[in-house]
Amino acid sequence: MTQGTVFNTIFTDDYARKEKKASHFLLVCPECGAIEVKKRWYHENDTPESKKRPHKDQLCPGCEAIKNGWVEGEIILKNNIIKLVPGQIECLVKNLENGLRHDDPKNRIVKIQKFKNQWKISVASIFLARRIGEELGKTYVSKISYKFSKGEKFVSVIWE
Repeated sequence: MTQGTVFNTIFTDDYARKEKKASHFLLVCPECGAIEVKKRWYHENDTPESKKRPHKDQLCPGCEAIKNGWVEGEIILKNNIIKLVPGQIECLVKNLENGLRHDDPKNRIVKIQKFKNQWKISVASIFLARRIGEELGKTYVSKISYKFSKGEKFVSVIWE
């Protein structure tokens, strides 16, 4: 057996042991109750798992993004409609977030800032930013523009 083969065998065995140890613990987000199953986060009512199993508390990606202020997208609302029906627009945005966060707990609004002539909504996922832009464009028939940063890790959606 060569030295490289011994190293690879030891590394693989250690990795397999870590995977086996981690698999019997359920990860549960103490903030929103999301559960991690096979490296994917779900809401508790979407999984057959139970908190009765041994579990550890760990923030899900969405709650971690909110806590640390991590943002992958922003929606700038410049349309005058925000002055006419602000309640409807806020309700549309929050309903969309609530529906999409069951697919992925990272689909979360981090912060909503309301200024005199515009709003700025910061979100934790590019997908949520795009969906909010699409929904605003369809509902209020208006101009939407998307600006992706290099590598498409951040999107700026402008609603005019």
